[in-house]
Amino acid sequence: MKEKYQDNKVNVRVKIAGLWIGMMMLYIYNDFFHLFPSGSLEKIMDGQMGPIEISQANLLFAAVLMAIPVVLAIITLFNSPKVIRLINIIFGGIYTLVNISNLIGEEWLFWLFLGAIQIVITITIVIVSFKWPKVEQVII
Repeated sequence: MKEKYQDNKVNVRVKIAGLWIGMMMLYIYNDFFHLFPSGSLEKIMDGQMGPIEISQANLLFAAVLMAIPVVLAIITLFNSPKVIRLINIIFGGIYTLVNISNLIGEEWLFWLFLGAIQIVITITIVIVSFKWPKVEQVII
């Protein structure tokens, strides 16, 4: 006898929040793995974060860039669908461009691999948000 498993539909809010969280997990691993190539720590100690000089302003910008997806995951669970749908479409598009720009000039395969997944995730956020189910009206 074959076992049957219950398959509940996952709410679109949970899908989008999960996608943002997944993308952030990959950001964390990407940045962590970027410490391992030879010379990376020396460059950081010399005040360089990739091609960018380490400064208060640049680190604040990086912190904001990393905080936005976390905030989006949270507000997706609590805000009105009309508002959050548009916000996720806009920021999903922005982060797709950010993720593409992060790959420019990159040679390390782990960075390219995780970056490609991040791009797929942000494109998926845009698609899922765009296809947000509408309430069906029953005409009697």
